Amino acid sequence: MIVKPGFDTNTKTIVIIGVQRGGTSMVAGIARELGVNLGRNLGNNHEDPEFITEDLQAIKKVVAHRDAKYNVWGWKMPHSSEYIVRLLPHLRNPFVIVVFRNLAAIAESQMKQSDVNFRDAFSFSATRLAQVASATQEIDCPLMIVNYERAVLKPSNLLDELCAFLHLRPSEDERERALAMTDPQRGYVRTKKEDWTARVSKAESFDFGSKDAIEAFQCNVGLSLVDNWIQKDGGQPHILFEGLAGYKRVYLSFVRRSAPAFIDLCVNTGDGYTDGLTDRIQLFHGENVITIDAESINGIAIYPQFDGAASNTGLFRITVDKA
Repeated sequence: MIVKPGFDTNTKTIVIIGVQRGGTSMVAGIARELGVNLGRNLGNNHEDPEFITEDLQAIKKVVAHRDAKYNVWGWKMPHSSEYIVRLLPHLRNPFVIVVFRNLAAIAESQMKQSDVNFRDAFSFSATRLAQVASATQEIDCPLMIVNYERAVLKPSNLLDELCAFLHLRPSEDERERALAMTDPQRGYVRTKKEDWTARVSKAESFDFGSKDAIEAFQCNVGLSLVDNWIQKDGGQPHILFEGLAGYKRVYLSFVRRSAPAFIDLCVNTGDGYTDGLTDRIQLFHGENVITIDAESINGIAIYPQFDGAASNTGLFRITVDKA
């Protein structure tokens, strides 16, 4: 149920809260399959470890860091309900999703998950449910309520509401994977593998002698080359390196010669590119090397930045460790 809709803007901070064992993992898994960035290298419960703390000042720092990297992002953490009202003024265009589940079912799930009797599980869950309900009444921003039992019975309705609330336009493949997330017997484990890491260093500290250049199909989209430097030549200009044959580590080297001091980067780890997990990489002036790690790297999408028609970067190449 969409209690309060929000506008479709370029920036959103999406927060999923509820009671532990109350269905938040299902909703978070669905959101991730629909392309929402809820963090990187998450476990099967889709919880971002940087939000486990209850230190509000530490969380504000994480929020500021993520805002600098992503236009649309969020997190799932049931106990974030304890501070969400105090944190809302510090979130950029927040959209909050609160998941509610039958109290007896939550207590039963708690018993299966941990060595606790029904009385203790029921008491704990009732207390947490009351806290979540109280916080929900104070949330004054775009708000959606999910009825877990109804969502499991009518998963297509949940997907339609979630897409309407977050202004998502998923592909048929994304929608199919998201629907699979609503099956509690299957579990809420993702089938799409997209976790990857990237770290940047100065080329002067990099040993190119221990690397081999590899052939990768380079496709320039919305770009043209002038003296080997990139010029904007269309909408959404980017560079694709494809056919990387599933390497676990590759090195992307290039030169940054002007402002702004970043590029955006996305990695195909086997199931295509997810716009929501495009990383903003801060760069050094001069030659940079980005080390990219993943279980399987099949392609890299690079989004240079522009000051007018000229790009801030150029002379891209891919290398790997020598065999």
